[in-house]
Amino acid sequence: MNARDTCKRCGREDECEIPFYSTISPYTGLCPACMGIEQHQAPTIPIIKPGRENFVCPECGSAEVECLDWVRVNDSYFIGGNECLPEHEYWCPLCNIHEKPILASEYCEDKGHTGAPCAVCGASS
Repeated sequence: MNARDTCKRCGREDECEIPFYSTISPYTGLCPACMGIEQHQAPTIPIIKPGRENFVCPECGSAEVECLDWVRVNDSYFIGGNECLPEHEYWCPLCNIHEKPILASEYCEDKGHTGAPCAVCGASS
């Protein structure tokens, strides 16, 4: 690389073995200082529509319950692993508890509907 090469992000000119305009780098046109900065936007998390068959937090009724999965580290291909998780391996980020989720229909039978239509199971009354 020569001193005429400049980074597209910061405008820095540098003497380095890594050319700014490398064809193999996903950071084409960036200097080594800027290479580590992620250029892509974070993916948006889809909204879960209320439904009787959704699994929800037994405490607050949220469908945002999370569990651990096995995925390949290089491509995030789902391998499995959540089929037989113990109760403490689930997580509700809204109420911060580790409890196994229940069906939305069960939650509403025990605690009643939340609004009309119900925000948990989607029932209209």
